[in-house]
Amino acid sequence: MIIFKTKKVISNLSHYRLLILSLCICINACFFREIITPVFVNIFSQFKYQQNEPPPKDSSSLINNNDDEDVSLVASLNLLDNKDSSQKKENICDLNHWVHGEFQEDKFVPIGYTDTASLTPPSDLKTTKQTYHWFSKHEAQACVSNKNVWVVGDSYMRNLFIGFMDVLRGNRAKPHETITKGVPEKVVKLSFLPKTFSDVGRASIKANNITATFIGGRRFGIGLYIDALKELFYNIKDDDLIVLNALIHDNKRNRVQSSQFKGDMKKAELFYLLKIKELVKWLKDQNPKGKIVWSTSTSYKEEKVPAQFRQYQRNKRILKINRKARDIWLEAGFPTLDVFHITFACQAKTCTEDGSHHNRMVNRAKAHVLLNFFCHPPSCTGS
Repeated sequence: MIIFKTKKVISNLSHYRLLILSLCICINACFFREIITPVFVNIFSQFKYQQNEPPPKDSSSLINNNDDEDVSLVASLNLLDNKDSSQKKENICDLNHWVHGEFQEDKFVPIGYTDTASLTPPSDLKTTKQTYHWFSKHEAQACVSNKNVWVVGDSYMRNLFIGFMDVLRGNRAKPHETITKGVPEKVVKLSFLPKTFSDVGRASIKANNITATFIGGRRFGIGLYIDALKELFYNIKDDDLIVLNALIHDNKRNRVQSSQFKGDMKKAELFYLLKIKELVKWLKDQNPKGKIVWSTSTSYKEEKVPAQFRQYQRNKRILKINRKARDIWLEAGFPTLDVFHITFACQAKTCTEDGSHHNRMVNRAKAHVLLNFFCHPPSCTGS
């Protein structure tokens, strides 16, 4: 390395020495450009792809070649995020934060994110220009092409499943419709499934080899279903995407007033959280290959909840339980879908008929956020 001490030294050099000095500088620069730089670039590239991160793929390979509608839109969507994870900024699509936002027409638009559980935006809210991509039918199908998707849980998760299938099919009809009962899609029987699960519905999109299955049951809760859940996850843990939630049936009136808890809400909450810890530890020990996402439970329109149930379903209480369960999942490395604030952002009378089950528009929004996590479009990494 050549160091220039002072301008005076240079001025005293002979023309001959200046010529030699210039040649040295030129050789030095060429050496770094032609030899050293490529070496470091190659080392960085090898390091990057040794971190279980595949080389960039052509997004057109994810497109169904038989489907010529909206192909340009799908092709322009970067479905795989190939950036080195060590250089990634925090982003709303990673499902590691509480995300506050608002509905603009039928879209949930984020305002900011935080690690503080709060009904309203807290003082440490980080505002963001990041946005969720709203997937067309063809983009959504390209996102989960050749994938097996499982949605497991109570009636709120059934609603998420309905919203998910609406997005895959491009269905935007009946946005204010609320579905509170029934098994979605075609009822199926799975040989490995415990009989405890009474509600099993499956949908498939053959053109893109997509299979989506809903698993539920009467009064679905962690406390009553934990052994069945372990048996289920033992069989599906390596599938592509699994989304799970159970909370309200472990903490609502009939459970709290049972002979086990005798009206003690705190005791019921503690039992629920202990079962969450048990399930999370068991799942972690299974070393699942699939992406497992915990979903928070919904928020409530308290004035619409029947008076006899209201004290058990107040948002302040439900958010506190959600926070504690969410912390357990995140600490174990499982991402968490913030359904609570998506539902809380919808304040119109048409958002929910009974105060808890939200309409198709809201459930489609949940599905779009989930797809943003799974496929990481470019909008996720905005500043």
